[in-house]
Amino acid sequence: MPGTTIAERFTSLHDRVDAMGRNLLDQLDRRFTVLDGRITDTRAEMRRGFEQVNARLDLIDLRFEQVDARFEKIDTRFERIDARFEEIDARFERIDARFERIEGDIAGLKSDVADLKSGMTDIKSMLVSLGAKVPAQN
Repeated sequence: MPGTTIAERFTSLHDRVDAMGRNLLDQLDRRFTVLDGRITDTRAEMRRGFEQVNARLDLIDLRFEQVDARFEKIDTRFERIDARFEEIDARFERIDARFERIEGDIAGLKSDVADLKSGMTDIKSMLVSLGAKVPAQN
């Protein structure tokens, strides 16, 4: 560049460096814009994926709630069954007490019948001793 002054050369050099810097900044800006778009797309995909996972987890939660409700119904049924068994046990205890009373009554009746037999035998003996005849037994 003969015939140009140093100031012109520095101005020219400065202009070229400035153009190169703008060119680099434009390229970086384009690349960052593309990268930002990719990140935005990736975030959107992740959100959709998380929404699907959350939807599935909501379905699982609903199923667990249904299972819990079923178990609560089963627990209620078992409580009613337990109450019925307790009532049945109480009835059996009352029946056992009745049988024990009846057994006692029967034992008393057996004793009374034995006393009656003994008494009848005594009466027969007295009647025979008084001259009565013993009727024929079948």
